[in-house]
Amino acid sequence: VPARDADAFARALDDMLADPDERLELGQLARARAALYSPQRMASGMAEIYTRVARPHFMPTAIAGAA
Repeated sequence: VPARDADAFARALDDMLADPDERLELGQLARARAALYSPQRMASGMAEIYTRVARPHFMPTAIAGAA
C-alpha cells in the first residue's frame, strides 16, 4: 500500500477482512518476523558482536601491539 494513500489502505483492509486464509498467512509471517527481533535474539546478537570485536585479531596492529 503506498504511503498516504487512504483509499488503497481501505481497499487492502477490505480485502484482508474478506479473506481468512490471507489473514492467517499474514499473521504467521508477522509472528515469524517478530521472532527475529525478540529480546533474547537481539541480546544474543549483540553479545556475538561484542565477542568478535573484543578478540585481539580484530584490533588494529598498533593497538594490538600495545595490549
